[in-house]
Amino acid sequence: MESIREIYKIGHGPSSSHTMGPRFAAERFIKRVRDVIKFTHRSGGIKQFEVTLYGSLAATGRGHLTDVALTDILKPVAPTRIVWRPDKFLPFHPNGMNFKAYGDHDNLIDDWTVYSVGGGDLAEEGKPSYKPQLYKMSTIDEILHWCESTGKTYWEYVDECEGAGIWDYLATVWQAMVATSSAASTRRACCQARWACAARPPATTSTPRATTRACAAAASPMPTPWP
Repeated sequence: MESIREIYKIGHGPSSSHTMGPRFAAERFIKRVRDVIKFTHRSGGIKQFEVTLYGSLAATGRGHLTDVALTDILKPVAPTRIVWRPDKFLPFHPNGMNFKAYGDHDNLIDDWTVYSVGGGDLAEEGKPSYKPQLYKMSTIDEILHWCESTGKTYWEYVDECEGAGIWDYLATVWQAMVATSSAASTRRACCQARWACAARPPATTSTPRATTRACAAAASPMPTPWP
């Protein structure tokens, strides 16, 4: 079995396949392009990015903020154009993306097709992906027998397979989950307060104005990690 780090990940939502994966792909593409420029000794910089979304990514991408996930990473480097192709499904996987980078003279620097296959993972056609299998035992019966024969517990089995660093990682994940839940609760409460304020008749005191200011402050955008 793979590391439980593959189950618990932190990234931008709302979707691991439609938001987190494309964002990771954009980060990788920028590195690819910079490596191409460096190792081919090209002059000039990056003039423009173009990203074509295919199939499912294009069909539901606006609702999942796929374009926002991409432009948040790419636009600080160069202007970015998003092309939506919900009518075309690439054969390897329905969540296909094609990245292109153009140089100062409109020359193509790099062209990369990649797929967001779920859980924030990326795959390329014809390139097998390998993830280390950390857990030799894969059924609960095997693990239970190991616990009974060694006198150890489940968490000790995880510790032996993952190493001590897994607990710091899971603590970070937990903190992200708590922060996300807290931010969502604050926004929900603010929305409810706004609805209540809207339903009331005009007030003559300064209290409602203070309440409105508090609501506005609570509703201000906050980065919310996706666990």
